[in-house]
Amino acid sequence: MTYATQPHHCTPVDVQYHARFPAALISAALQRRGLKDTDLSAIETELNITVRQAMPAADLTRVLARILGEDSPEAAPRLPHPSALPLSMEFVSSPDRAGVLLPAYPVEFSAALKNRVRERDNQTCRCCGLRKGDMYTNAAWDRYKRVRGPVKIMQLQKLQVAHPASAPEQIDEAELVSLCPRCHQRKDAVHNWSAKALTQAMSGQLTAAALAERLTHLTRVTGEAVTDGTRPLGALQPGGADLLAAVLADREMPFTAGSARLILPALENEPVDDIRLVLAAARERLRLRGLMMPSGFHLTRMLTCPQTEWPAQAQFLPRPGQEEEAA
Repeated sequence: MTYATQPHHCTPVDVQYHARFPAALISAALQRRGLKDTDLSAIETELNITVRQAMPAADLTRVLARILGEDSPEAAPRLPHPSALPLSMEFVSSPDRAGVLLPAYPVEFSAALKNRVRERDNQTCRCCGLRKGDMYTNAAWDRYKRVRGPVKIMQLQKLQVAHPASAPEQIDEAELVSLCPRCHQRKDAVHNWSAKALTQAMSGQLTAAALAERLTHLTRVTGEAVTDGTRPLGALQPGGADLLAAVLADREMPFTAGSARLILPALENEPVDDIRLVLAAARERLRLRGLMMPSGFHLTRMLTCPQTEWPAQAQFLPRPGQEEEAA
């Protein structure tokens, strides 16, 4: 489960430093892609760049990005969606970030256990094949400009150990897998994106358009689970189940299988009792987030803000008719 990029798992390559003598870095990149030194000439011609000592750092970045460019997480094999029901309650409220839940890992999830998993997997990402020490490209998403930022050359320092079904308490060594930071983010994308929407709701910054985008994402992944032969309920992960429960409460719909299927049609063939269990667990996690009343099925605030653009300093709005109860 990932909530933020963990420190020291990957570091940016100092391209400015290596630009003085770039041969070793380029040779490592070519080896990473299974290319030969003779392939470099075609890349130089294509980019109209000559690799030389003391070359501009920007030119070296372009050459490295061209060599490593196909090594993208989108091109990697898609990880199967989890099938286990998202019932985990092993989370705690963040002390300094409203609406954020942090995983409560057991003491058995130790450094020794994680190192055994990495060694078992030969220090290789089980999804994309990236190995410890390999370089790769990364263009971070600028959430303010809503565009990709400049390409950076990164180096994998340590693989992350991922939990099945985003459940912190599941520490069966046979089920844990080694993943690079990018694939770990992709594996937990449903949980993280949905949880982020709920965090925005806590601060009154979740727009109706953003909520619709998240629900479209949940519709897509639950549909993929049906196609893959896995369980749509499992594909929701805890964050997606929480968002589904929040939508039901916000629309004042009953917490029933029928209501859940109106929001996510792919749940049609899921057992009624399992849907109820998932919604019940989601309701308790929403209470941990501070987004649901201690009793009943009412949210403590409106799920979406009433304007397209909402000032960053905005406070939450209690649901109409619940001002005193939410205070």
